[in-house]
Amino acid sequence: LRRTQYKQFSESLNAHTPTTKVWHTLRAIESLPEPVDPLVTLSVASNREPKNIAEDYASELARVASCSAQRLFPSHTGANGSPADDDLTMSELKSAIQGLKRRSAAGPDGIPNQALKNLGDDQLDALHQLYNNVWTSGCIPSDWKHARVIPVLKPGRPPSQLSSYRPIALTSCVGKLLERIIHKRLAWVLERGDCFPDHITAFRKGWSASDAIAEVATSLKQARESNEFALAFFIDVKKAYDSVTHSACFAALEAARVTGRLLGYLCDFLSNRTFDVSVRGCISSVKKFERGVPQGSVLSPILFNLIMAGIHRGIRPTPYALHLTIYADDICLRIVGTDKEKVRDTADIALNGLNAALLARGLEASPEKSKCMVCIPRGKYVGKDFPSLSINNTPIPRCASCKYLGVTIDSTLRWSKQVNETICKGKKTLNLLRRISGKSWGCNARSLLTLHKALILSRILYVAPYVDLAPTQWQALERLHRAGIRTALGLPTFSSVTQTYLEAKEKPVSVHSELKGLQFLDDASTSISKHSLFTDLEQRTHTSLGRLASATSSLANRGALPRLPASPPTPPWREFVPATTLHIPGLRKKSESSPLVARMAAENLISDVYHTHTLVFTDGSIDHRSKSATSAYYIPSINKAWQGKSVRYPISSTTAELLALLHAAAAVQVTGIPKAVLLTDSRSALNNVINPMCGSILARCIRRSCAQHRLTGGELTLQWIPSHVGIRGNERADQLASSAHNSCSPSLAVPADTDRLMVVKQLVEVRHPGIQDIMQNHRPSLPTKDLPRGMQTMLHRLRTGSAFTNSQLCKIGSREDSSCGHCNHPETIAHILTECRAYHAMRETHLPHARPGILTDVLFPEGSCAERLSKTRGLVRFLQATGLAERPL
Repeated sequence: LRRTQYKQFSESLNAHTPTTKVWHTLRAIESLPEPVDPLVTLSVASNREPKNIAEDYASELARVASCSAQRLFPSHTGANGSPADDDLTMSELKSAIQGLKRRSAAGPDGIPNQALKNLGDDQLDALHQLYNNVWTSGCIPSDWKHARVIPVLKPGRPPSQLSSYRPIALTSCVGKLLERIIHKRLAWVLERGDCFPDHITAFRKGWSASDAIAEVATSLKQARESNEFALAFFIDVKKAYDSVTHSACFAALEAARVTGRLLGYLCDFLSNRTFDVSVRGCISSVKKFERGVPQGSVLSPILFNLIMAGIHRGIRPTPYALHLTIYADDICLRIVGTDKEKVRDTADIALNGLNAALLARGLEASPEKSKCMVCIPRGKYVGKDFPSLSINNTPIPRCASCKYLGVTIDSTLRWSKQVNETICKGKKTLNLLRRISGKSWGCNARSLLTLHKALILSRILYVAPYVDLAPTQWQALERLHRAGIRTALGLPTFSSVTQTYLEAKEKPVSVHSELKGLQFLDDASTSISKHSLFTDLEQRTHTSLGRLASATSSLANRGALPRLPASPPTPPWREFVPATTLHIPGLRKKSESSPLVARMAAENLISDVYHTHTLVFTDGSIDHRSKSATSAYYIPSINKAWQGKSVRYPISSTTAELLALLHAAAAVQVTGIPKAVLLTDSRSALNNVINPMCGSILARCIRRSCAQHRLTGGELTLQWIPSHVGIRGNERADQLASSAHNSCSPSLAVPADTDRLMVVKQLVEVRHPGIQDIMQNHRPSLPTKDLPRGMQTMLHRLRTGSAFTNSQLCKIGSREDSSCGHCNHPETIAHILTECRAYHAMRETHLPHARPGILTDVLFPEGSCAERLSKTRGLVRFLQATGLAERPL
């Protein structure tokens, strides 16, 4: 019974199951049992009541957060004409609400994010007014600055010790929603003011841990291959977020020229913050935060970045140049040079200057937890006589390998430890996937492939694109990748590599890695804020990433492609956003409604809401076979139809839809239509239009066109409608877009910055002509709806040529005779499905669409999704009727 229940639970995990639920299930299987309430263990071990534990924990936090000398903040001066001092807009509020997570713990006021997402128009207006009152006055309600701290046991730590618990601060979700709006304005101001140097890589738009990993790995590799010594220091900062002083934060804001309402809000945000601790329902007394940036706050990461941004300025000139990389509180300092003594002198000066800069900000480096790594040039030897270095007279331990942002860097830069760790963790995850699926039971193939990509492939690609791996290491990673795919599809280990990739619609790890590396380089080459990073990478020709940058420098088209600014020239909150509706009343999901219901709901909305508007239907189309992209619009009231073809391919369907909207908006202006509604079936295109932070030039042009029409007294509205449900105007626009693939010559200009990812994919295909079949995979997917796991496995094996037929069993030595049980011919997949006369009648009954002797008609049926599903079900009935479904194929 227990096994049956477990199999039923495993089979309930599908593509619609929340990823968090699947992940928690896998962790529960992997981890050892943990106490349900570890604080009970602490209470029993210390023989204290929860109230006393809460008080002790609060006192310890207050001790860390205390500060004897504090600089007074200036009084709030009000607006000073800066764009950042504009009143908060409703579009900013709606955008911030849209970005909220539904499942998030509420603060002391008990209001969760879900309640904020459910607010109606009247409540939104009231909240908008409240936020503007706070913004203009610079006075934040005290309840929004109070945190409820929950002690949470750290992984692998003993629950009986108070130091084993991490403080999790819960603050008001209403206050954090306002912080989201202010954060976007502050980020815009700081990026426009070029306040962040290139070595700050955390919590910035367009930057990530990949930038830090690539910078550290390539700089060390280049030094080693250039016959230079490299010293790398990985500095640990004690309680960085909790220890930084408010005066340091204010000084950083002053240096960044943050003034007016923004400065007043931030000063009040940091002042008079309080907290209490909750242990099993017992609340401690209220304590004060006198230092540190608030834990759990939306604004804390960017404020900490700003404090750390000027940390390099306090270091006096050194014999060799310094290379600094900072990701939050993870600091990596590197010195490269040919003279060992000068490298050592430079490191000594740099460490002293860095330590002084940290102390000035209320921070303290921990020499015991910091690491020093020496990367020795090829052919040279540096033994234990290499001078040791220290911070505050405490030596920094020298290690052969160090951990930085989850990556193990060894002094030889061979990456063997990192690859071995990746493979070891990948195999553990693979075993977990095997525990929720088998050949004939458990989770379906699609969900398992998703889990494989999220848990195994993502771990490989976290490092592989940015480091130099040996061929044997690539082969080991490829084997792990293929093992995950075969487990997901239920394929045996001898299945063809090419067929396995084609069936899963996957690519080899090396191609994934190069694709991600090219995306990284393309992003760096076309972004102003990353220009120096890309320039450095181009010069590091001894690294694989540097060689890739040099070999594909034409990818960026730097002569013709303008570099994208770090932030839009116009403040996003000042951009006009047209009235846009992304839903239809009474229609929750198109997939859950019949076409008739969806069409009636859309037509009722059009007749009730837009009866005074001119209807403009738009559509875009992509045809991969003809390699073309088209756009079209149709205005029924004046019988105006337009269609066009893009001059560039490939582009995404969203871009084709945006082109249609742009030309339709221009047509409305030219024809002088006073009130119009643009009707499109692309939610993604509309989301681009209504998001002022979207960097798409097409979306900006559409917003600008709508704004110009408004200035002339017109009104232009955007509305989503369901596709292919029989709405006449929409069907006409769809026909125009489809026919344009053959009837039009390319004429639509596409901005150079659009769909760069697709251009990168095309370049990878050109660089790997031997695997174009895998890259350009046109094999129809297996429709798995309502198919049990066992049948899915059998079909995948048949489609990949790895089924256990008599011929295959004879080939692997498990059977002596390869002949069919009904005739003397060898029993192959083709023989069973298309040739054996014993199955002729059942073949005629269940597979009428298949031409005689054509195996692809049986295994890879063409047609629409519904037609392919029907033909696949016919194959299933054939296998059941012939008894083949009962065989262990």
